[in-house]
Amino acid sequence: MTPTRFRFCSVTSVAGFQQQTQYPTGLGPDSVAIGDLNGDGRLDLAVANLSTNNVTVLLNRNALADDDFNGDLNSDILWRHDSGQVYIWEMDGLGIKAEGAPAHAPVPNDWHIESTGDFNGDLNSDILWRHDSGQVYIWEMNGLGIAAEGAVVHAAVPNDWHVQDVGDFNGDSKSDILWRNDNGQVYFWEMDGLAIKAEGAPAHAPVPTAWHIEGIGDFDGDLKSDILWRHDTGQVYLWEMDGLQIKAECAPAHAPVPTDWHIQDIGDYNGDGKSDILWRHDSGQVYLWEMNGPPSGRCITPFKAAGPRT
Repeated sequence: MTPTRFRFCSVTSVAGFQQQTQYPTGLGPDSVAIGDLNGDGRLDLAVANLSTNNVTVLLNRNALADDDFNGDLNSDILWRHDSGQVYIWEMDGLGIKAEGAPAHAPVPNDWHIESTGDFNGDLNSDILWRHDSGQVYIWEMNGLGIAAEGAVVHAAVPNDWHVQDVGDFNGDSKSDILWRNDNGQVYFWEMDGLAIKAEGAPAHAPVPTAWHIEGIGDFDGDLKSDILWRHDTGQVYLWEMDGLQIKAECAPAHAPVPTDWHIQDIGDYNGDGKSDILWRHDSGQVYLWEMNGPPSGRCITPFKAAGPRT
């Protein structure tokens, strides 16, 4: 297949250990030792293989690859045609190991892919849709197939509310939905498959619209997604989340970053289990902040409970 008028649709999903997953070892695996083998604060596995007389090391990465629709820990590519047709490339490095369209009629163009995430905790990325009317709909994926689909049991969400991102804010290994209203209010849906098991706004005043959600990441290594904010002045601010609540908030001890610097990505670049921030300057210069959350003492809280403000 040679796509012509297709567009990328992509986001990060977060998950941990769930149902049984098989990983390759040597021949005759006999015993397992558990420990933090690479110093990143997460437990890994060392498997003794009797037949091959060696050891297989399985590192705990704690997260799925982006858009991993078949659960093989490799990111896949999600396409959508102007006609509404959805198509997936299941990737293996530089190669496409499988490709195809889900067995579903083309989706009308008044439906939009908002994000992807693992909403049912099966380690396969799912697809989050939203209609122009505000209705939310989920495809639970299993490789190239739709394992289940349905509308989230909730009234259509008014269009002054926008899906900002998808992440696991309560640490149950199922992706949740982060909303923001045009007035600045933040709201969460904690998901369990196609159902909302809890929802609500954090105990916080609406955040002025001069503050923007730049992305989500686990900045303190507690396996729960946190929210990265940035002000029009360049100031960066963090909300460390615990379900529907803000357990800590702070501005990194750093001067506001000039607005010719832009946040390009959030990811764990040093393998310590905590998300870092990747910057790029208008000149092309790349810069990295390796984050360590408030326990390191590198955060200040000038706004106290009031949070981000103008």
